Amino acid sequence: MGGKIFLSYRRSDARADARSIYQRLQRDFGTRRLFIDIDTIEKGHDFRIALDEALTSTSVMLVLVGKDWLDTRDDQGRRRLDDPSDFVRIEVTRAFELELTVVPVLIDGAEIPRTDQLPDDIKDLASRQALRLSHDNFARDMDGLADVIAQHVRRSRHSTFGIAAAVLIAILAAGTYWTVFTPRPPTANILQRNTVIIDKEIFIELVKAYNSKINEKGSVSQGQERNKLAKLLKMKTTNPDRAYAEFVTRIKSLLKRLDELRSVLGGQLVAEAKAQSRAGNLKQARIALRNLLERHRIGKVPADDLSTFADTLAQAYLSMGNLSNAIEVYEEVIAVTNPPGHFTRSYAETLLAAGRYQLAISILDTALAPKKDMPKFETVDLAWLNDALAQAYENIGDLPTAQRRFTIAYGLMKTAVREGKATAGDLASILNDMTSVSLQKNDLGAARTSLCKSIRISLNSRGNKDRKTLIARLNLVGLSRRMGLIGAGRKQLQDVGKDIRSTTTKNDPLRGIVQIHKALLAITDHRHQDAMEAIGQAEVFFRKLASKGRGFHQRMARIKQIEQIALFKLQQPQKSFEAGEISRELYRRSFGRVSRPELDTVFWLVRAALAAGKPQVAEALHQAYRSGSETVKAEQKQSLLVRQSELLDAEVNLARSNTASVKAKLETLIGALFLSESTGGAYLLLTDETISLSLAAAGKPKGPEVISLYRQSRGQRTLVRTGDDNTC
Repeated sequence: MGGKIFLSYRRSDARADARSIYQRLQRDFGTRRLFIDIDTIEKGHDFRIALDEALTSTSVMLVLVGKDWLDTRDDQGRRRLDDPSDFVRIEVTRAFELELTVVPVLIDGAEIPRTDQLPDDIKDLASRQALRLSHDNFARDMDGLADVIAQHVRRSRHSTFGIAAAVLIAILAAGTYWTVFTPRPPTANILQRNTVIIDKEIFIELVKAYNSKINEKGSVSQGQERNKLAKLLKMKTTNPDRAYAEFVTRIKSLLKRLDELRSVLGGQLVAEAKAQSRAGNLKQARIALRNLLERHRIGKVPADDLSTFADTLAQAYLSMGNLSNAIEVYEEVIAVTNPPGHFTRSYAETLLAAGRYQLAISILDTALAPKKDMPKFETVDLAWLNDALAQAYENIGDLPTAQRRFTIAYGLMKTAVREGKATAGDLASILNDMTSVSLQKNDLGAARTSLCKSIRISLNSRGNKDRKTLIARLNLVGLSRRMGLIGAGRKQLQDVGKDIRSTTTKNDPLRGIVQIHKALLAITDHRHQDAMEAIGQAEVFFRKLASKGRGFHQRMARIKQIEQIALFKLQQPQKSFEAGEISRELYRRSFGRVSRPELDTVFWLVRAALAAGKPQVAEALHQAYRSGSETVKAEQKQSLLVRQSELLDAEVNLARSNTASVKAKLETLIGALFLSESTGGAYLLLTDETISLSLAAAGKPKGPEVISLYRQSRGQRTLVRTGDDNTC
């Protein structure tokens, strides 16, 4: 029942899962009984040496098999598992040679490899009883895994925190008994544990003596343990010079760790807190955060450790849709320390998600202001902070300031990439964020340039299932829709939706955003009943989330706005009007003022009131639209608000039977909209609505097919419904 637990995994396949499993097993078995390379191998220490040392005392090896474990390839496209020097293959091979208990752990839907898919030296893996571990049932599956391990490894009676303290005391105490031997014949004393051997000849004699001792009849080292030691010692006696060099390296590393272990208690508390957070025990993790805050106040926990854990806990809340608790976590840390730049950025982005734009601006302006006697942010942190500030200004409608900040962020990030402080993927994120300003300005050419470049970089550097890549791919769906490439947008949404479902939790907001895009595509493609179904699913999804702050109100306002448009197109003006009123109220509650999105809702409210036979209500709303437009910043008006106002003027006049004057105005408006489309702007929905009104004023039939023919007769592009036209 002794021994340790060895975690074997591929970093490219199950790195996050390995960390979560390691932290969860600490609770049952303690840190000393776990081996994972990123924690256990000191920098500069040879992998094979550390592996042999770890396997000597190992009882159970967990082989973490993710979906890419079998087919991960190197830079030349060769399967890593076919390479005899592949670390994972070496680990599993050595485990079988030493007759360890090997347990395959299948991560989130992965399958156990078949015998014909594995190299000869690890074919036995296919016949081992595997355990499954899913993200949705992580806590329950880990309990089962711990029970299996407990059949071979004794559970710890102490917490990981207590074990860390014991390790620290034992190692520091042992240091007082170390002695240095001069060359002399080996005796029984050279087998004492608390002895450091410096002399090469003595070391070689030690190895030979110990090799003979474990092979003596009646030795205390029996069975599996003796076989493992014998095999490892044989390797050392075959090449004693190399074995001695490895030994010296190990001793130097051990001495170096004495100083490093002075902070092990604080670091272990952070690890325990992270384990609680990753396991979903957020109540306990919150208690751990309070303990960390107290220890930080008395100088026992560094600011970096505190902010790293707090960010982990906040992200756990965000994955559940609980924005308010995430913000509380950030605020608790901000109140007691000056956190690093990446922490401030995460806090600001959470404020943006909650719709608290002015507070985000205040936090970021304070962080970016020059301060005396304070360390300067690194270039990469400055880039991220400017990026978050740009997003905040964009959300309050100050597009010039947003664009200026995005430009600063992009320049800083390029510098950080050149300095090796940032990755190409970070640059892709800035480009993706820049796209939204271009979309708000209806500059589709600029939007396409930045977004397509962002996606190419992100796919190459982070893969198609990275969260930031998924967000960029969702933005591409919106761009395709705005460009009239409905088929391309539908295909893109199908692909990214599949990846989102396979990589995110059931409460991740990206799942609800997929439904919003689905509804918008359906409206543009004149499939209004499909839009109603999709937007209904989006509403149900977001209402189930825990957070109900201003960010929630803004999202629900958008959902009701889309529902309003779909109902209007389904010729249900009264229901459309009711949905629009809800949308308008939610936008006002979210922004606290008249906003661009609210004006878009009022635009459809005017039309619904006219269709429902409420001309006086329509007149009042039309006046509210004009007044509201005057309060919007000039740079946000562009021509879209003006064009929408012109369409409302025509529709109100048409309701008054001023048909003759309306026809000419509508013809002029259609020409202006066609010109915008041909020069990169995208008002497809508004243009189609204007054409429909013009046909009605002329007493002609209207509908999607008629509108398409009208466009063709004027040499204008129509919606592309096939998936062949790629936006990029």
